[in-house]
Amino acid sequence: MVKSSVLHGAVFGVALSATEVVIAPADGTAARTWSLPPLDDDNPEAWYSALRDAVREITREFARAGQARWRVALMPSLADARMVALPPVNAADAARILSRSASRFFLDVREPLLLSIAPSTDAARRGPPASSPFSDTRAGVVATLPLRLAAASPAAIVQAMHDAATAAGGRVECVVPAVSAWSMAVPSDRAAAVVSLPQHLELVTVHGGVPVAVRRFRSAGDEAALHDAIADIHAQVIGDEAGAAPVRIADATVAAARALAVATVTSWPLAFVPGDVVRAETPRASRPVTAMLAAVGAVAVLAFAGVLGWEWRAGRALDDVRAERARLAPRVEATAPMRVRLERARLLSPVPPADTIGWSRLLARLTEALPDDAYLTSLRTRGDTLFLEGRAARAGSVFDALRGVAGLAGVRASAPVRRETADDGTTLDRFAFTLQRGGR
Repeated sequence: MVKSSVLHGAVFGVALSATEVVIAPADGTAARTWSLPPLDDDNPEAWYSALRDAVREITREFARAGQARWRVALMPSLADARMVALPPVNAADAARILSRSASRFFLDVREPLLLSIAPSTDAARRGPPASSPFSDTRAGVVATLPLRLAAASPAAIVQAMHDAATAAGGRVECVVPAVSAWSMAVPSDRAAAVVSLPQHLELVTVHGGVPVAVRRFRSAGDEAALHDAIADIHAQVIGDEAGAAPVRIADATVAAARALAVATVTSWPLAFVPGDVVRAETPRASRPVTAMLAAVGAVAVLAFAGVLGWEWRAGRALDDVRAERARLAPRVEATAPMRVRLERARLLSPVPPADTIGWSRLLARLTEALPDDAYLTSLRTRGDTLFLEGRAARAGSVFDALRGVAGLAGVRASAPVRRETADDGTTLDRFAFTLQRGGR
């Protein structure tokens, strides 16, 4: 969290989206709305110019004396807030892991980002139940990955707001995702807010005055799922039972701007800090050895952390992996010609009929076991290992169903489950599981 500064002058709460900017003065004056042109990734200057004009106009009208202070909330169209599975480490190590694997946690990472992460609660540090898709039960070791709230936004958007405020003679005090602003509208006797957005509902859970969880639902007909989610989040993230009914926020944009304008907090949760830029990873051509070593290193880190019960901090483990990669690199390079010949021979060899029959029987069982609301988007094999990806209403039900399939020796999650909202408002879990063939 970023400490708030003490400045003199008018205070403005801002809710910024891809199509409009809402500005609410702290003196109680009605909020003003400016429409913005479409935000074109290839030519965003028209959008930036309209933002500067809105900031300049409101400054001339209200900030007659002193330096204007701007508190900015980025709406979901500009800032993605979601739950991510991270080891139970401190804030600095969690931020380091998140920044090094941004493309795993946030979809469509194509531009430099600013990231932020909420503090971990005691219940979250204990992790989800062992039956969760995030559990790893290899070699009899249960190593669960706790869920934490994280947010990402394009660095250019945050910088554009800073530039607009500076050009108008003011200063940006904070830039936060909208979930932070909505959490400030939750009274101390409540622990959650249900925010109505054009395409969906967002459930924001608050603990200790800061947001700790967020989840999306369809805008209508999802009250039962909403009630169950509140109970589940309290149990997994906060560690107690849900209390009073959540606060309902109808006008999400105005509510975010107004909450920031009148906030009296001493620090800003999930604040984006200019300069802490994470750049999207660019694929490198002709680097198969590096890619293989990176995969081996990732597996080594997870296994090492599971055996030791996550007692080694992520930073120490990453340093050990780098040293091991450097030591093994010459040996791996020396085996490259042999590996090429073996792979060519494997591809040219016919598949034994018995193996084909075994896979056919196993795939038929998998098809029968999948829940009716689940479907696969990818399926591939390597030796006795089957890698599959797909979507379902609940990834946990797919995980449980696969564990009961005869002929499988083990099932584990190969990537965190991601919650996605389709164009029709339907929410689905995106899953990736690794299956080991064995048994009868």
